[in-house]
Amino acid sequence: MGCTLEELGQRMSAQEFGLHLALDEREPLTPGMQVVLSTTLAAIANGALKTPPGRLYNAGDFMRDPWEPPAPPAPPPDDPKTVDEIMLRVRAIGG
Repeated sequence: MGCTLEELGQRMSAQEFGLHLALDEREPLTPGMQVVLSTTLAAIANGALKTPPGRLYNAGDFMRDPWEPPAPPAPPPDDPKTVDEIMLRVRAIGG
């Protein structure tokens, strides 16, 4: 929960903790985990993917390397600078 047990005791009553415990027993998966699980089950149910010859898929085939820096953002599109350029773009779109 992001705090020590002592801090938790100061922040949360036993009754509130009991409610969290009851919810966890009733719904052990978080909403995010439910999405991941249901997406995985749907992928399995929809059919097997064709693996590359001579090997099986592994988890790394379906996610990026967590230590790889993100790709640089795409450069912004060239924005027209003058009224004439804006009018040419509008006409090209069909306006």
